[in-house]
Amino acid sequence: MFRRLWKKTVAFTAVLMVALTMSCSVLVSADISQFTPVTDGSYLNFMSFNLRYDTTSNPLMSTEIRGSHLLQLVQSYLPDSVGFQEATDTWMGYLRNAMAAKNYAYVGVGRDTGTDDPTRNTTSNEFAPVFYRSDKYEALESGTFWLAPTLDVVSGPAWNAGNKRVCTYVVLKNKTTSEIYAHFNTHLDDQSEVAKINGIRIIQSRISGLEQKYSD
Repeated sequence: MFRRLWKKTVAFTAVLMVALTMSCSVLVSADISQFTPVTDGSYLNFMSFNLRYDTTSNPLMSTEIRGSHLLQLVQSYLPDSVGFQEATDTWMGYLRNAMAAKNYAYVGVGRDTGTDDPTRNTTSNEFAPVFYRSDKYEALESGTFWLAPTLDVVSGPAWNAGNKRVCTYVVLKNKTTSEIYAHFNTHLDDQSEVAKINGIRIIQSRISGLEQKYSD
């Protein structure tokens, strides 16, 4: 899913990537050739990508098979920032180095541990990381919060959700133009409508706080 916004008309852009299970796999068409990458610098480009749960029972979902295709997609569009969903420890082990080689830094922690540990290699502890172009942007602040009543500590599942749910955000400042935008990335629960609604309310509250803080 791509969002393109005119820079000159947006002083502060809060981008909320809400990806339900499988949604990104559907929205990113298999016929990707129909899209023409923007290269003139007139737009901000964003990407949201659901990696799908990395199970050992299905080798086609592994980083070895899908990783190179993902990097080709990123290279084709060079998004200013990209949010991944279902990024397990295994996927993060791949993305850290692969995306760094393309000048992308990232923010985010695992929903089970609340930490970012490069030594972990499991098909659990999903992240909702945001990767951004470190050659173009400076991160002013970032964080991860849980979509639960105690949102600033590892918590959940809440409100009958099937799993712990988190949202990761980063406020980015263009090193050349000084323009600022925020990218929020989440993966809402697929079992509880109440959890979805409350999760969105929590995220909206955080967005409002940042809009006031960076009112210029």
